Amino acid sequence: VEVTKLEPNSLIERTFKTGLFKGYEILRVSERANGTRVDYELHYEIVGFINKILWPIVLCKQHDAGIEMILWKLSEAAIKKYQGAEGPEAPEIPNPGGV
Repeated sequence: VEVTKLEPNSLIERTFKTGLFKGYEILRVSERANGTRVDYELHYEIVGFINKILWPIVLCKQHDAGIEMILWKLSEAAIKKYQGAEGPEAPEIPNPGGV
């Protein structure tokens, strides 16, 4: 995977060069009046016959768990940053799936 576009504090685009996917993913972060919005897009084609068979059975769940962990860690970092600033206490964010 290679980072092909980076806009600090707002966007990361990664392109899959080898492995399971051919394609790219985008993670966008934007400030809103009521909090922070995070959008994730995955544009891909699965490479390899075996991977195409395993994707709906096992690999999709593994991929989703990895993305969920990344987004959870991102939310933790945002809360720490928020709590470090002056102002009200940051709200608790539930831990999805015990990540």
